[in-house]
Amino acid sequence: MFAETGIGSVSCVQSACDHEWEQRRLWRLGLERRPSELIRDQVYVNFWYEQAGIELRHTVGVDNIMWESDYPHIASTYPDSWQFVERSLTGVSAEERKKMLYGNAMGLYRLMEQ
Repeated sequence: MFAETGIGSVSCVQSACDHEWEQRRLWRLGLERRPSELIRDQVYVNFWYEQAGIELRHTVGVDNIMWESDYPHIASTYPDSWQFVERSLTGVSAEERKKMLYGNAMGLYRLMEQ
């Protein structure tokens, strides 16, 4: 779980790791799958205000993204968190919104929906 990373930065890391994996044989030692695939299988990331990163959600994996408010830090969206959510998730389907806003966190932390 990578907190405070944003989605866009993880997408860049995926691309860089895949490039190295493809170009340099040493990086393939013990890795039968692309690093980006391993990241999608094993890593969760957060967003709290970004819009551009949301456009990359399918690269990172919608099932691996969780919203955060970053409260009580100075970079927090509180007390206007819902406005930031709406701005960030404009045009995102209800199903994907549910996953990113709370569904993925509930699954990761094994919480039951009430």
